[in-house]
Amino acid sequence: MAGKSVCIVGAGFSGIAAARVLDKFGYNVTLFEKAPDVGGVWSKIRRYPGVATQNTKDTYYLSEMPMPDDYPAWPSGQQVQAYLQSFCEKFNLLHRVRLCEEVIEATQDASRDNSWTIRTRQTNAQGKSLPDGKQNTYTFDVLLVCNGTFSDCFVPNYKGIDEFRAAGGTVCHTSEFLDIEEARGKDIIIVGYGKSACDCAVALSKVANTTTVVARKLIWKLPKFIAGLCYKFLFLGRVGENLFPYIRPGPIMRLLHGPLISVRNAMVGTVEWVVRRQLQLETSGALPPGHFEDVARASISLVTEDFFERMRSGDIVLKRDTEIEELIVEKPQPGSSEKPVLKAKLADGSVIPAQIVACGTGFYQRVPFLDQQFVNQHCTDEQGNFRMYRFIKPIETENLFFIGYNSSLFCPTSFEVATLWCISVMEGSLQLPSTQEQIKASQEELDWMKERTRGKHSKGTNVVPFSLHNIDEMLTDLHIGIGFVETARQWLTPC
Repeated sequence: MAGKSVCIVGAGFSGIAAARVLDKFGYNVTLFEKAPDVGGVWSKIRRYPGVATQNTKDTYYLSEMPMPDDYPAWPSGQQVQAYLQSFCEKFNLLHRVRLCEEVIEATQDASRDNSWTIRTRQTNAQGKSLPDGKQNTYTFDVLLVCNGTFSDCFVPNYKGIDEFRAAGGTVCHTSEFLDIEEARGKDIIIVGYGKSACDCAVALSKVANTTTVVARKLIWKLPKFIAGLCYKFLFLGRVGENLFPYIRPGPIMRLLHGPLISVRNAMVGTVEWVVRRQLQLETSGALPPGHFEDVARASISLVTEDFFERMRSGDIVLKRDTEIEELIVEKPQPGSSEKPVLKAKLADGSVIPAQIVACGTGFYQRVPFLDQQFVNQHCTDEQGNFRMYRFIKPIETENLFFIGYNSSLFCPTSFEVATLWCISVMEGSLQLPSTQEQIKASQEELDWMKERTRGKHSKGTNVVPFSLHNIDEMLTDLHIGIGFVETARQWLTPC
């Protein structure tokens, strides 16, 4: 298979990781990226104010090139993009990347060895398709989907939104709010309580007139430091993963959730006790429902620096357990020179000023360039949840793989190993189970994810916090072991 052509859709972490591994094995790789730069979620067209990594720099890099020594422990979005740019330069990948070129259609030709015809269209500097943009058509042997599970923003269609926008109000996704100066002196509502919502709230509250966070449901957050110890020592290694039950538990996990369950409960309970007091959750009115172990039921969110401090000082107001019911425009009297007054009515009956509504309300998991019938038949279940073997290969397909749909904390490592897995399938050195066995395994995994996350499984792409388990399984498929010494080290230190 070496020397065959591979189309990669997306030049973020997963696309770049896949391109580097494939390039080393002699594949002819082309990456298509609709943004004007590499980086994916770290691109300049998606960097909202205050965006930074959740991982420390020593756990979030591609294996051949650590992040620079002068980067802070949690690099900014701009620094991550610069790192990926430097990686592409160092390993001569930039000539393989076609920027401002969006894949708009990918069709497979069964009569020609299941090759792919790729149609693209030129985009502008904001990554938006140009209706009259130049279109190109290419043919590739293999297609790798690396467009990410956070590609299409979801913004609620609030009652009154059109009138609100027409009167000068802004309603957008947090990842689309790029210029902090647009918030200066204005009344801001941030919708949501995840990472992007809290990051934006802290950054914008420094320049806004008022900043209100409207959260339908609070989630548990993980402090960067727990009683002075960096969270990576607790949760970015094998100890942290084994505190939560996995679908295929190993011997130590069976011990921790069997005979040693009281020890496990004491460990998790102690962390919860420390977090509650450290963040002053009760006095701040920000104590989530349930228990701290619920942090593993959704995409884990770190505490944004200064969020709770600014909330206690009044710079950020938290409206919890409610949501926006309607956007309101109060028009001035006829003939008046005054501007309309913009407000939001919440489900709890309160009405608050709002000139800007930035929504950290998640993303759609879509593959818009693939035929929807093909996606329904091979990639998803009846509810649109992705159901692929090892989160990589759509069942009963050839020359099609997804990299990055096993979203995890150790993203770069997961992506590199997944690409090795793909190469082994393409070259025939990895014999997959039967179709029925693949379907059964994938469905069991999806059902488990639904139950474990109480529906917060990101359409079947949320394997948090089981990154190492996921990597272990891919390596086991490849008959690769990391050895006793390395495994033991990963129990004691972050990976």
